[in-house]
Amino acid sequence: QEKSHTIAPLFQEFVMSFCESTASEQHPVNVLRYILNIPTRNTFQTPCINPDLRDQLNDQMPYLWLIHCLWQWVHANVGEAVDAFERALGTVMQQDVVQQLWLDYLLFTNSKLIGSKCKSRDFKMFTDLVHRCLVTVPTRFTVPFSSADYWTNFQFHNKVIFFYLGCLPHSQQSSALERLRYIMPTNTELALRLLQQEWCDGNIEHLKLQARMLTSSVPHCLPVWRIAVAVERELNGRVEVRHLYSQALQKLPLCATLWKDVIFFPTNTYPELISSIYRML
Repeated sequence: QEKSHTIAPLFQEFVMSFCESTASEQHPVNVLRYILNIPTRNTFQTPCINPDLRDQLNDQMPYLWLIHCLWQWVHANVGEAVDAFERALGTVMQQDVVQQLWLDYLLFTNSKLIGSKCKSRDFKMFTDLVHRCLVTVPTRFTVPFSSADYWTNFQFHNKVIFFYLGCLPHSQQSSALERLRYIMPTNTELALRLLQQEWCDGNIEHLKLQARMLTSSVPHCLPVWRIAVAVERELNGRVEVRHLYSQALQKLPLCATLWKDVIFFPTNTYPELISSIYRML
């Protein structure tokens, strides 16, 4: 930020390096828009792109879109910046760049909420944009060398969700998490974040219900079982703790951490579990 005055000269030098010397008087934004095949309202002389660089430019096109969006964010009005992001998202296919475009787009949109005269309307638009991001960016990817098997990755989506939650008042975070959990029922990290929120809000009974539901939907997730047990211990539900440990060991019979939890819990509450330990050893 202390050297922001150097951005424009560096941008000009970078973009104009793609052109032959005859294009030295062109505005760099127009040159970049020409390279990206973006229509321009102003009539200007078509820049002459160095033919030796065309293949390299084609390979770097997704990153040129990123640069164009950031430039528009800083130097253009809101409508032009939005147009840049929308065009980029409709053009770029490279997943890492698409994700970065979405993050920049959301940061830009959220920054415009500060000082807004219609915060309720604008925040709803921001929320809609977040939801659109979450449902359009894929979470399923094919396993290498197999077209039939898939794996899921919610890392980017959780990054967006946690950013969005940071924009909400604390009182609205729990309800927002429940809505997002409904959209992504297989997102385990999001489910755990919802449990954490319920605990922070002091909703013990609701936390108990959510944890028990998760033991059925994601039965091989150890943290879910441990949270469910911790809630029952908080509520002094020793019978339920005994039942939960039995269920958990059926789903995760080789989980050393779970067996340690069982061993170090008071043995007089579930002697048959201790007996089963010895049978396993």
